[in-house]
Amino acid sequence: MYVALGRRLLGSVYARAPEVSESTCSGVTCATVDAVSAALVVAWASAFALVVAATVVHLRRAREECEHERDRLLAERRAFERFARRVESVEAVEPIGSNVGGGTATMSPAYDGDRLSAVASAYRETVMRVDHYASDYGEPLRENMAAELGPDVTTAVLDGQVLHPQLKVAILRKCREAHDHRKSVLRDVDDETADLEAAREELSRVESSVERLDDTPLLEKSFEDLRRDYETLGGLAADCEAVVDDRRATVADRDPSPDPDDGHEFHAYLYAPLDVSYPVLDAALSTLTAVRSARRRVLDSLTRRV
Repeated sequence: MYVALGRRLLGSVYARAPEVSESTCSGVTCATVDAVSAALVVAWASAFALVVAATVVHLRRAREECEHERDRLLAERRAFERFARRVESVEAVEPIGSNVGGGTATMSPAYDGDRLSAVASAYRETVMRVDHYASDYGEPLRENMAAELGPDVTTAVLDGQVLHPQLKVAILRKCREAHDHRKSVLRDVDDETADLEAAREELSRVESSVERLDDTPLLEKSFEDLRRDYETLGGLAADCEAVVDDRRATVADRDPSPDPDDGHEFHAYLYAPLDVSYPVLDAALSTLTAVRSARRRVLDSLTRRV
C-alpha cells in the first residue's frame, strides 16, 4: 500500500518541464521582469530551506529510532542467551523404566516442580527483566512466554509436572529461535541505519547544490546563467528520483507483505513512534517536490524575459 502511495505521489512531480529557448528584452520591461523573478527566487529558496529543515528533522528522528531499537534488540538477545544458560544448568529428569508384562515401559517420575519453577524464574529474571519490558510488552509471564516459546512449551513449563529431557530440548530450541529472530531483525535495523545515512548525505548534497544557485543575485545573472540553473535543477531532481526509486525497492524487499495490518511490516514496526512509516521516502519525495517547484519558478523567470 505504501509503495503504491509513493508511486501515485511521484506521478505528480515527475512530469518534465518544457524546454526553453533564449530571447532578449530591454529597458523598463527587463528591470520589471528581473524584479519579479528575484522575488520568485527568494520565495522558492525560502520554501526549499523549510523543506530541507523538515527533512533533516525526519531523518534525525528516524536515525534515533533505529539506534533505540538496536539497543532493545541487543538487550533482548543477551537476555535469551542468559536464559538459555540458566535452563542448561537445570538438570532434566530421565523417565523411569519399568517392566510391564515382560516388556519395558517408560513412566514419568513423580511430581518435581522445583525444576520447572527454576525455568519459570529464569525466564522472569532474564527475558522479562530487560529495561524496556514494561513499556514495550508489559505482559504477564504466561502471555509473554507463549509469544516467545510457543503455547505448548509454555503449558508444559507452567502447568507440567516434570522437566524431562524432551521438554528441556524444546525450551532451548525455542530460545535459540527467539535469539536468532532478534539477530535477523538487528541486521535489518543496521541496514536501515546505513540507508538513512546514505539518503541523508545525498539529500544534503542536493540541498547544498540548490543553495549554491542562489549565490549570485538574479539581477546579475544572464539568460544563460538562468538556463544553466534550470538544467542543474533538472539534474538534482533526477538525483532525488534515484533516491526514491532505490527506496521503493528497499521497502518492497523489507516489507514483502501486501497487508499493512498484518502486524509484521518492518518499517511500520520500526517507526511506530514517528508520524511517518517511511521517513526516507517521505524526505526524498519532499525534496524532489521542492526541487521541481524551484525549477518551475526558474522557468517562469526565463519565460518572463521572452
